[in-house]
Amino acid sequence: MLGVWLCGNSENESWNQKEASLDFYHAKGIVETLLTMLNVPHRSPEKLASSLFKNGMVVNGYRNGQPPLVKFGEVNTILLKGMDIKQVVYYVEFNWDLILEQMPKSPISHAALPKYPSVRRDLALVLDKQVEYISLKESSFKAEKQLLQEVNIFDVYEGKGIPEGKKSYALSFTFRDKNRTLTDAEIDKSMQKLMDLFKQEFNAEIRS
Repeated sequence: MLGVWLCGNSENESWNQKEASLDFYHAKGIVETLLTMLNVPHRSPEKLASSLFKNGMVVNGYRNGQPPLVKFGEVNTILLKGMDIKQVVYYVEFNWDLILEQMPKSPISHAALPKYPSVRRDLALVLDKQVEYISLKESSFKAEKQLLQEVNIFDVYEGKGIPEGKKSYALSFTFRDKNRTLTDAEIDKSMQKLMDLFKQEFNAEIRS
């Protein structure tokens, strides 16, 4: 079996987007996407009565007498309380052996999940209004090609405390090395490289 659990927010924090919780349709999307990508013939989801789910669905194949390909839905509240979980949780259970039998026999490319942890650092910048986030992002990846994995903007501010013609960006940077765990000194060095870049290329003021 292959089990997938979902809870919490559906997107990373962002300045122009409200937080939105994962829901039933995210779970359903995972089911449809995976079965479609693997080209597994399947019927439309149907309601499932199960003590595991508060609201459950089942996806069957086209061969009679076989077990379901997938079960998914919102986990029963009673089960969550028994494990002291206060969030809504969605669960998807793929019958992986059966799916492998059903899918066409063609090569599939895959990559291993990252073995070593990522590290996030945040940075606040005051810049001219005309400077765009995409320019900062592109320059960041050019400056730090080895360790930088992701750049995200989670706040934009103009107003009190910010000079006329300026704006404040709050950016997050995610670093990772696929071969080892990064040290604080290495992350500090990468962040200093980025701060120097922003000062020189965009005339940015770094705020603590």
